[in-house]
Amino acid sequence: MSQIITSEQVIERTGASNADAALVASAINQLIETTTSRCWGESKTVTEVYDAANVLWLRQMDITAVASVKVGLPNQLPRTTLEAGSYSFNKYGRLVLSYAPMRALPPLTSDYIEVTFAHGVPADEIPADLTLAALNLASDYYSHSVENGGKEVSEESIGSYRLSYRASANRTASRDWQVVNAYAKRRV
Repeated sequence: MSQIITSEQVIERTGASNADAALVASAINQLIETTTSRCWGESKTVTEVYDAANVLWLRQMDITAVASVKVGLPNQLPRTTLEAGSYSFNKYGRLVLSYAPMRALPPLTSDYIEVTFAHGVPADEIPADLTLAALNLASDYYSHSVENGGKEVSEESIGSYRLSYRASANRTASRDWQVVNAYAKRRV
């Protein structure tokens, strides 16, 4: 899971207990990772299978390394591993296979391509505005959900004790969400 903010930062910002801060930090980190479809502050290694093509767009971006590229048929073992010089990739997830190695394989033996790669944004490269937005979201989440159970008081009275709660507001249009959405993976 992404590591954009830590529980210590949440404690400093909100004064939450250790347990609450850990839950809030984890929730916000996971929420931003899901929203952006990117891994922040760590590197993950995955293996994915694609239909054969000379140019592939991997399902992730922020690619740091390609460990292996294998071609073959479904359920075929062993698979043919391509040499490292027979393909190239960029950080946006574009993988280009050289034509010559694919042509050298026997016909009908490369219906799919299996790619093992590492992806993620290193912790020291997480944008400052994303970190600040995550802290603001964590503070808002804590104060709204944990401190008062998700209820906002809209009206109160002391004589004959009357208390009314406001309907839940849509919080997705804030500037913090605009920052998070700006870092979401885009594919055309």
